[in-house]
Amino acid sequence: MGTRFNPPPNWPQPPEGWVPPEGWQPEPSWGPLPLGWELWVEDRPPRGLLKRIFGGPPAQAPPVARVQTTVADHPRPLPPVPSTVSRPAAGRADGVNPNAEGAAAREVTFRTASRRAGRGRGSAATGKVVFDLWGQRGWAGRDVVGESNYLDHIKRVIGTAHQPDGAEHLHHALLVAEPDNPHDRHAVAVQIAGQAVGYLPREDAPAYSRVLQRLADQGFVAQVQARIWARDFDDYEVDRRGNYVQSTRFGAGVRVDLGEAHLLVPGNTPPTGAHEFVPVGGAIQVTGEEAHAEILAPYCGPAGEQWAYATLHEMTQQLARSTRDVVEVRLDSQRIGQLTPKMSADLFPAIRHINELGATAACRALVKGNRAAAQVTLYVQRSHELEDAWFDDVRRRHGGSSV
Repeated sequence: MGTRFNPPPNWPQPPEGWVPPEGWQPEPSWGPLPLGWELWVEDRPPRGLLKRIFGGPPAQAPPVARVQTTVADHPRPLPPVPSTVSRPAAGRADGVNPNAEGAAAREVTFRTASRRAGRGRGSAATGKVVFDLWGQRGWAGRDVVGESNYLDHIKRVIGTAHQPDGAEHLHHALLVAEPDNPHDRHAVAVQIAGQAVGYLPREDAPAYSRVLQRLADQGFVAQVQARIWARDFDDYEVDRRGNYVQSTRFGAGVRVDLGEAHLLVPGNTPPTGAHEFVPVGGAIQVTGEEAHAEILAPYCGPAGEQWAYATLHEMTQQLARSTRDVVEVRLDSQRIGQLTPKMSADLFPAIRHINELGATAACRALVKGNRAAAQVTLYVQRSHELEDAWFDDVRRRHGGSSV
């Protein structure tokens, strides 16, 4: 079983079967590789009707065709979103020229995009920029191990909120890869309020540590929601005279809200022009994806599902005897479908508010499938679900005045 060249969706797609010659380098204008993207993947043989599933487990590239990359080729990529927008921005509040060349300018652009997506907070504990991992589902379902070694730390985290009869405590937790850990180079520590409270299970850690280490190399630290359950338990000890003495001991367990490793970060890069993210909300199915299978295939990722940043655009659709306004969905400026008139109407107020300020609306999208078929689901709040403060904040960020 061999390997094949796997260009990311924001690069020009080569002819079928093309192999980079020795010494080949990508054009700088193509942009950086998305975080964690594998340029060489396993080439699986056909199988049944849905043949040639796109991607596969990462595979070593042939030495003669390996593309050499440097840190400069990855200017702070990360949870991505489309790398370009469909129309020129009317200026940026941060003063960054989206067309500026060089890693420094692209780094500032990405950091600004991260802030707008709710990722720009700094961590005093690590000195890095906090990035809220994608794929969280609203409940802490993954166990943390080794908490018994950090009960004093957990006590400090809970503080006066501790209830002897037991209580749940919700916190933000940082996930920190520890490649220099003497016991396990794939170890992933869980930290809350600057205190170590445990580790991800050893069997899960390798898949996560790879992604977390890439984030750390780019100056980011991953954050998730965590749940601590703590209480005091009755305990008995034997004193020097052989008598049982009742006492209490503190006990606690920790769980984190953590998706699958391949769903922690998006597969493309943020929009480079002025843009605004509509907050994450319920699922909205995109329609018409079947007409864009070739475009969507690379976005499915090696695992057959992958997050991406999408942009939302108002368009007028021509019907047989009339027209109607709907939301067109794009990935990296490429049309990949649209929303139904009803779903479009739910999003129009937010999209128009963003457009009036010279920016493009963006949101999270989950792409599933392969070369044969793919579907796209948006996770975005409807306009009526947004708080008034959000509209005011968007206006302030893009240079408008609040009314």
